Amino acid sequence: MTGPIEQCFHDIEGLYAAEVGDGWEGERVQLSRGPLGLRVRIAALPNIQIHWYWTQAAMHLRECMFAGGLFLTFFVSAGGDPSLFGRPFDPGEKGVVYVPGAEIDGVLPPEVETVGFLLSPVLRDRLGLAAGLPLFIRLDPKMMRRVTLRARRIMGWLAHSPFPDPALLRVVEERLAGDLARMIRPEAEPLPLADRRSMAVRRALEALRLNVTGDLPGVTELAAAAGVSERTLYRLFRSAFGMGPHEYALRLRMAAFRAALARFEGMGMGRGAVTRAAVEAGFTHFGRFSQQYREVFGETPRQTLLRWRRHDGLQLDNSGDRFVPVSRPVRPEFPALALG
Repeated sequence: MTGPIEQCFHDIEGLYAAEVGDGWEGERVQLSRGPLGLRVRIAALPNIQIHWYWTQAAMHLRECMFAGGLFLTFFVSAGGDPSLFGRPFDPGEKGVVYVPGAEIDGVLPPEVETVGFLLSPVLRDRLGLAAGLPLFIRLDPKMMRRVTLRARRIMGWLAHSPFPDPALLRVVEERLAGDLARMIRPEAEPLPLADRRSMAVRRALEALRLNVTGDLPGVTELAAAAGVSERTLYRLFRSAFGMGPHEYALRLRMAAFRAALARFEGMGMGRGAVTRAAVEAGFTHFGRFSQQYREVFGETPRQTLLRWRRHDGLQLDNSGDRFVPVSRPVRPEFPALALG
């Protein structure tokens, strides 16, 4: 891959819906209503990949990277305040680092734009960045703006020079790598300790996940699993996700449906993919499920599948104005989401 590729619909939304991919695994539950509105652009340098993400919908994300190297990401803009591990997160001065084997758990507000940098193990070690950096790190705001501007320029340059001179490419990468190293402040924040409230939510979520495709536990059972009263559990869910436990459980089951649908579509399954995915996710009343799905995503399950198929194998041309066919979909080897 020599230039920035903008991936859409099946390549990204389907990959995003799946729970497992090359070098990562995760769970993503859409919290706000309406389309996901996900766009991704990627530019590849010899030892750095630049990933730019735009997400319209609010999301609850739980992800873990297993690929080598280090993935640093920070917010460019957001329509609200994110949270990580149940704690408020200041997007103006902090970044998130994906390191192999460490889990990220957070809630993204709507209208998020993030930029991330996947560093190869060789470059990570050369810059003196520890393989096990804390997941929270302080970033120099001035350098954040500098890095963002440099990444934009690299994206634009590669869009118009898909076959750049290798020597010039190395110079560009060295300058970006130097800025990234200076952006990370020496003091790194340790992973925040979970408090009683976030631990109660986590215990309730684990109980939901164990039964997401079967008989969902009621609020009384969830409260018992969380070790709090029903009223407290409802308040904690409203505070964390903007909805009660029952509605979150429905969104979690819909995420399981979309993961199954993405898997079946990837297998080339034709007729019956929607029904089979719904059954696998635990939905039995298909008419009610279709109505609930449409209320959340603004389209029926079949329309989601047809849209993925219709836009499969498209990428953005260099002008950034329209999508054009490509020979085959590109599946980059990077986490589907850099928090974002």
